[in-house]
Amino acid sequence: MSLDPPPSREVEPLSRSWLKWFSSVRDNFANFALLEEGAWTPALTFATSGNLNVVYATQAGRYTKTGRLVTVSYAIITSTFTHTTASGGLRITGLPFTAANTPDRGGGCINLFEGVTKANYTQFAFTPFPATTYAIAYASGSGQVSDNINAADMPTGTNKSFYGEFTYQT
Repeated sequence: MSLDPPPSREVEPLSRSWLKWFSSVRDNFANFALLEEGAWTPALTFATSGNLNVVYATQAGRYTKTGRLVTVSYAIITSTFTHTTASGGLRITGLPFTAANTPDRGGGCINLFEGVTKANYTQFAFTPFPATTYAIAYASGSGQVSDNINAADMPTGTNKSFYGEFTYQT
């Protein structure tokens, strides 16, 4: 067995295109926020909460933030949901980050829901409101104009369930 050093090899200089690519990756990475994950607490309310009374059986949320893009998931089940003076659109509050103040801020779907009665509407989604930490619930359906899910669409005294996710920009 020889302990002699290995023969010397010339190292070829790095190509200019490789250096340019590496510089680009390095510069972009410096501007890229690292991945962040965590929990958040979603809550239901209306534009005017009035005497809304909500007791939660399940109230859980998770988020993943990559750069300016946030994806949230939520599970909300109420054991009490009563109101007589609440009005306006349904909101989910407590988003972990403030939504961007732009019209293309994001959205997603409500995968499962219970306790909403909005005739002729079949799809429901939460869309973050600009420069806030809440999202507004929208409904759509074939031949229907998109509309908010309002207090009148959520009968008092019935339990509510919402499961879903959406993505938005900060």
